[in-house]
Amino acid sequence: TRRLLESCADGFITCVEDLVNLTDQSNDRNRFEVKFSISSMDAEPQDQPQQISPSGSQKEYGSGVSGVKQTTIDGWLQSMHQSVSPEHSMAKLTMRGDENPQAAICRASNTRQLCLQHMGLQQLPESSVNLKGLIQVNLNNNKISSTSMPSHIPMWHSLQFLDISHNPMGQIPHFVQCLVHLESLVARNCNLSRIPVWLCESVSLTELNLSRNRLSSIPQGISKLAKLQGLNCSHNMLERLEATVADLPKLESLELAYNHIRSLPPKIGNMLSLSSLDLRFNSLTSIPASLAK
Repeated sequence: TRRLLESCADGFITCVEDLVNLTDQSNDRNRFEVKFSISSMDAEPQDQPQQISPSGSQKEYGSGVSGVKQTTIDGWLQSMHQSVSPEHSMAKLTMRGDENPQAAICRASNTRQLCLQHMGLQQLPESSVNLKGLIQVNLNNNKISSTSMPSHIPMWHSLQFLDISHNPMGQIPHFVQCLVHLESLVARNCNLSRIPVWLCESVSLTELNLSRNRLSSIPQGISKLAKLQGLNCSHNMLERLEATVADLPKLESLELAYNHIRSLPPKIGNMLSLSSLDLRFNSLTSIPASLAK
């Protein structure tokens, strides 16, 4: 039975690989992004692998049979960036038994996206911090705390997207303040009690998601994030909203649902770019006249 299951699993992987190869043939070879993904097959039953999207943006698959742990690592082409040269090729690694994930990471080249979600990690694999040219890193749903992370990761200087959600971080890791190109930070359900002041110096941020934490305030320096388009602080413990939030010139979406906010800044209705404001389930007693315009 075990051999039969292994055979079926290998056949499934081959079929998916063939499908991706066919898709690649129809894509413009001069415009793509390489993605590298690690997906643990020991994840919870409800954590289903993501399907191949028409754009090829993300693909994770794999199989596990009793007594055999299999982790599939894929790097594939994605029609996104013209700057990546066409000599990059699809890389597919399948690990079985006691093969070391760090060794697989070391063998991966031309990596742009690193996905390590649902791996039960307590710290970053040592080899991952040495990957150059990363644009996106996803550490969602692990057991990583901020104290276990390096204070500085020089090789990640090009990082634009970071997801550390559903980890017992306690605070936003210090290495984030060195990511000068970071555009999107997602830190949902990380047991955060405050937003560090230095985060307001991350002037490249366009999206900031800090929902489902224990935040009681937003720092006044938030107005320095002049490029910020989306701010999500829903499901926290906010009691008031700093007036400087209304000074964010490009903010389009502000999500503050499920907090304890009692009042809003008078000029919040003067935010010209704001198109979505979610204030459900708060303790508001009045609404600023500027919102009635």
